[in-house]
This record gives sequence, structure tokens and C-alpha cells, in this order.
Amino acid sequence: MYKGNVHCAKTIYKREGIVNGWYRGFAPTCVRQMIYVTTYLITYQYSKSTLLPVILSPLRFVLSDGVQTLVHLFSGMCAGLAGSSMNNPTDVVKTRMQREQVNHNSKITGTFQGLLYIAKTEGFWGLYSGIRPKYIKTGLGSAVFFVAYELVMSMLTR
Repeated sequence: MYKGNVHCAKTIYKREGIVNGWYRGFAPTCVRQMIYVTTYLITYQYSKSTLLPVILSPLRFVLSDGVQTLVHLFSGMCAGLAGSSMNNPTDVVKTRMQREQVNHNSKITGTFQGLLYIAKTEGFWGLYSGIRPKYIKTGLGSAVFFVAYELVMSMLTR
């Protein structure tokens, strides 16, 4: 099909132009990321600030760094799962827009219209297709990320 990245970019530009070719699905991608990052960070901070006092108060004198690591691990996992739950519908729309317009049989023309179309034709759960593997990826990835983040931040602030 394509001989490399440059050939791919040139071919798409010639066939579909810059906007329809290179930036197809850009708007839902931006919406998806705004939803994900907002949910992700709010959930992490809320989980961490809720769990730490609950765990710290009875264990105040026997607390180790391991207990805080478990809180960061669990809070990170909650953040990944919540972010994925919130952004999956727009992720499905973005993927369908990119795939369908390439085949020139587009039934989805925009983010909001795509959400309504998929919900109408496939039901509510159609907006959550592919969520299980995404949960595994984002749940575990976020857990590891936030443990590493908190570790690095504690080392930098010492």
C-alpha cells in the first residue's frame, strides 16, 4: 500500500487534501482528550485525598512508604478507569469517523451527531465497544504512572 511515511503523507494529501486527509477526526480527538485528562486528574486527586486520611489516621505510627504506594497505586487505577469510562464514547466516534471516511461511506459527520448515530443504531453499549481492553491498559498504566510520579516528586522535594 504505502512505501513509507513520506509516501503515505503524499498519497493522502493528493487524494483527500490536508483537512479531510491529515486532520480527519481531529475535533473528536480533542474532545476525547479534554474529557480524559480532566476526569483522570480529578479522580486521582480525589481518590488520593480521600484514601490517605482514612488509612493514615489509624496507622499513623506504623505507616510505611509501602502503604502510601498502595494508595497511589489504587488512586491511579481509579483515575485510569474513570478517564476511560468517560472518554470511550468520543473515542469510538473518532475511530469510526477516521475509518468510515477512508472508505467513503461516512454515516458520521461530527462528534455529537456520531454519538447520537451510534447510540441509535447500536444502543448505549455501542458507545462502549472496546472498553475492556482499554480498562486493562489504562487501569494498570495509570497505576504505574502515578506511583512513579509520586516517587519522583518525593525525591525532588526532599
